[in-house]
Amino acid sequence: MSTLSRLGKDELLASIREIAPIIQEEAVAGAHRGALTERAQEALIGSGLIGTAAPAELGGSGLPGADWLEVLEEMNRVDGHAGWVLMALSSHAGLFGAALYDDGVEEIFANGIPRIAGMPAPRGRAVRTEGGYLFTGKHQFASGAALATHFVAGGIVHGDDGKPLMADNGVPEMVMVVIPRDEVHEQGNWDVNGMEATSSIDYEIGPELFVPERRTLPLNPWRQDFPRGVTYWKIGVDALGPAGHTPCCLGMAQRALQEVATIAPTRMRRDMEFPTLADQPTFQHDLVQLHGQLTAARVAFHDVMAKADAEVTQTGGPASPLMTHRIKQLVRNAHDVAVKCGDFAYQHAGSTGFRNGHVVSRLLRDLHTINTHVVVDPQLLNAAAPAVIADLQEGLAA
Repeated sequence: MSTLSRLGKDELLASIREIAPIIQEEAVAGAHRGALTERAQEALIGSGLIGTAAPAELGGSGLPGADWLEVLEEMNRVDGHAGWVLMALSSHAGLFGAALYDDGVEEIFANGIPRIAGMPAPRGRAVRTEGGYLFTGKHQFASGAALATHFVAGGIVHGDDGKPLMADNGVPEMVMVVIPRDEVHEQGNWDVNGMEATSSIDYEIGPELFVPERRTLPLNPWRQDFPRGVTYWKIGVDALGPAGHTPCCLGMAQRALQEVATIAPTRMRRDMEFPTLADQPTFQHDLVQLHGQLTAARVAFHDVMAKADAEVTQTGGPASPLMTHRIKQLVRNAHDVAVKCGDFAYQHAGSTGFRNGHVVSRLLRDLHTINTHVVVDPQLLNAAAPAVIADLQEGLAA
C-alpha cells in the first residue's frame, strides 16, 4: 500500500494553486482531445489530490466530507474538466477505501491510490456464485477513464434461477464491482459538446466476468459497517451521488462570475450610455444579486451536508429519508443558480466570451452539460416535495 504522507486541506488547496497554470494551459488541447492531456494528467496525479478522500491509513488524506467538498469546489473553479475528473476518481477512492474489507483494499490499493473510473448505476447483471459474482453489463460515463487503473460498475443481483434477488427493503439487491482496467472493454463514444476532456466513455464488462467478493460493495442495501474512513460515506448512495456533483457546479459558477467581472471594466461599446459594462447599473445590480444567490446556494448546500454528516455519525447511517430529500433539494437549487451564472457570464462577456477556447464559452457548455446528469434531474424537487412539505407542516404544528 501507499506510504505517501497525509496531505491536509490547506496543503491540497496549495497543490491546486501549484498545478493550476498547467491545467489551464492544457484546457483547450484537452477539450479537442476528449481527455486531459498527458501533461495535465501527470500534474493531477502527482499533486496528491486524487487521494483527498481516501482513508489516511491507505495513503490518502482522509479529509472530512466538508473539506473534500471544498477542495473539489476549488479545483472546479480552476477548470471544470479536471475538477470533474477529480470528483469522480477521488470519490471512488474514498468510498471503496472506506467500505471494502481488508482483503479488498489490500488488492486495489496495493500500488497506491487507485484511480477508479465509471458510474455505479445498476445497469449490469450480477449472478451470485461461489466466492463472488459473474458480472455482465454495458455502462456509460466513465469519467476519468483516461487516467483509470480500475473501473466501477453496478448491477442487479440475480440468483441461480435467473431471477433478481429482493432485499428486505422491497427493492432488488444491487452490487458495485471494482474491475482492473485490463479486464474492461473500453468503447469510446465520447464526442460531445461540453465537458469534453473528462473522457467519460462507454465501457462493457463480461460476458460473465468473475468478480471476487472482496472487490464488491453492496449498493442496496447500503453497507453500514465501514471498516475505516470518515463518516461522510455512510450518508448513502441516494444522496452521495447528487452531493458529489454539487461542488463542481459551484466552483464553475464562481469562475464564471469572476471572469465576467474581470471583463466588464474593459468591455466598451460605442452605443452604450456608460463608458464600460462595469459602469452600467443594470449589470452591477444583476451581478451582485446573482453572486448573492450563488453564495446562499453554497452556504445552504454545505450546511445540509454538515447536518447529514452529524446525523449519520449519531445513527451509523444511512441518512434519513428527510435528510436525503433535503440534500437533493439544495443540490438542485445549486445547479439552477450555477446555470444562471454561466448564462449571465456568456451574455455579458460579449464577443470575447463566445470565441472558441475562451473559458466563458467552455463554462456555458460545461454547466449546461452537467446539469443534464440524471442524479441532478429537476425531478429531484418533485421527489423531495412530500417529505419537505410534511416537515414544514410539522414545524408549524409544533
